[in-house]
Amino acid sequence: MVGHVDGYRHSVTSADGTKIGLLTAGEGPPLLLVHGGMGQIESWQSLWPALTGRWRVTAMDRRGRGTSGDTAPYDIRREFEDVAAAAFSLGQPCPRRGSRSSRTPRATMTCWRWYPPRCPGSPRR
Repeated sequence: MVGHVDGYRHSVTSADGTKIGLLTAGEGPPLLLVHGGMGQIESWQSLWPALTGRWRVTAMDRRGRGTSGDTAPYDIRREFEDVAAAAFSLGQPCPRRGSRSSRTPRATMTCWRWYPPRCPGSPRR
């Protein structure tokens, strides 16, 4: 069951022009949350109060889900660009590792390969 999370709704525009929906709440160091394949921002409902009590949390809806747009044809590289756009909009140099989905770490590693100059922890550095 998907619930409700409170915060400031806004968006970024990905490299291909797709609007990516974001929700931000809390105070402290920035933390970007990217849900798994079938989720959406509200998937973080159970953790939202604890996370926003410690960090400035921004959750993003992956393309084609929730408040984000989509463009055809689907290409996983667009998802990496979406995460990068969201991270850069928060003033972060690169997405950090960590997820609730088995695919997100692979996506983050791929993002690091695409954006090595902005990613000090990149395996290519």
